[in-house]
Amino acid sequence: PIFANRPWRTTLFRMRASTLLLLALPPCLRASWPEGKVHPWHQEIRDAMDAEAGIDRAKEADVKRFVMLSSRGAENPDPDSKLYHYLQAKHAADEHLKASGLTYSIVRPVTLTKEDGSRDIRMGEDVDIEGKAARGDVAAVLVRALDDEALKNKAYLMDSADA
Repeated sequence: PIFANRPWRTTLFRMRASTLLLLALPPCLRASWPEGKVHPWHQEIRDAMDAEAGIDRAKEADVKRFVMLSSRGAENPDPDSKLYHYLQAKHAADEHLKASGLTYSIVRPVTLTKEDGSRDIRMGEDVDIEGKAARGDVAAVLVRALDDEALKNKAYLMDSADA
């Protein structure tokens, strides 16, 4: 790991010598808030800062390609959504990556399932926004994005066609 000062929050691995894959954004900040909930503003700021720090470290390390796992809805977070603050953090991280100058791919799966999937994957305009994405299929797309020039410098939705 090249961003190992907080491995329990952001996991980055050097892949193929000059490619970086951001496997997960940090979990919710475990702050004291009524009914054990996280204060949305704290979560948004903390998540965005951790992801942005990882992007900045990747740039300093002269990483040639950065693959980010994002989320459906991060492109334009709905203020009325229960996930608004989470999606705002994802949006901020995605925009920071786009502006970083790094070559990137941003994968935005729809609702995740625990299934492995069949690798019958849809991306881009063919995605069912209300569909499902098997975790195994998401992993396959992340790995594909490491080398696929067609996915370079793009953010795209993905789902499992058979889910």
